[in-house]
Amino acid sequence: MQIAQQGTAANSAIGVDVAEPGAARRPSYADYKIIRRNGAVVGFEPAKISVAMTKAYLAVAGSQGAASARIRELVADLTESVVNALLRRQPQGGTFHIEDIQDQVELALMRSGEHDVARAYVLYREERAKVRAQEKTSKNEGGLHVVENGARRPLDRNALRACGLSERKGEYIADLARHFADGTIHVGRWPAMSDEEVTDELIQVRGIGRWTAEMFLIFNLLRPDVLPVDDLGLRRAVSVSYRAGRRVSETSIRRIAHAWQPWRSVATWYLWRSLDPVPVEY
Repeated sequence: MQIAQQGTAANSAIGVDVAEPGAARRPSYADYKIIRRNGAVVGFEPAKISVAMTKAYLAVAGSQGAASARIRELVADLTESVVNALLRRQPQGGTFHIEDIQDQVELALMRSGEHDVARAYVLYREERAKVRAQEKTSKNEGGLHVVENGARRPLDRNALRACGLSERKGEYIADLARHFADGTIHVGRWPAMSDEEVTDELIQVRGIGRWTAEMFLIFNLLRPDVLPVDDLGLRRAVSVSYRAGRRVSETSIRRIAHAWQPWRSVATWYLWRSLDPVPVEY
């Protein structure tokens, strides 16, 4: 018994999952992929989350923070929290966009009370976004065009800002247009693609996360069995209708919603309506 326990502990320490007899298999990190901003699909490496968090802490505490046992422990705990949150979304394996991961890092830092570190991390993301935008603009200058009054001309980013769009939103629209222009979004295939396949394609576009893709599936493609577990309205409605107002976890929502299949989109509509007495036509 002691040998078996030591073996299990050793396997856990090196990140190897060894299932007990009769236990359900837990997906390994190899079951998950990350979509980078350039569309490349790479393996899921939680160690990179730790590196990013450590840099954010060092930006606040200075280089001397590298020797702090407290910072190392906090980074380890927060990395585990982020990884667990991501894996709960797709318990059987799947694909995440890099910005989904970064959003989870920000959320974990804020929830832990590390507001200065979270701010440093947000500023770092914004700086990197500006650098990437400048690189992309110089690389693709003249690559995107619009047709106005029958004339084709380069896309004017200033015109987008004049419409009230922020620089970031303008970048998102340009990236979406580029995906259409490059043929990397296959609208004609969507009717034959599964919900997850459409989602994986959409979240390759900068600025489109899983929630946005799920809203598109529900309201544009009219898919009947979408469960947007990250939607705050759905969470609140489930809390009120099933838990007497108490906080409800993602796992609990998925368990409750199991009975709604294959009409989870419809159930979501009803739950949204339960919070809003004003008539809404979907």
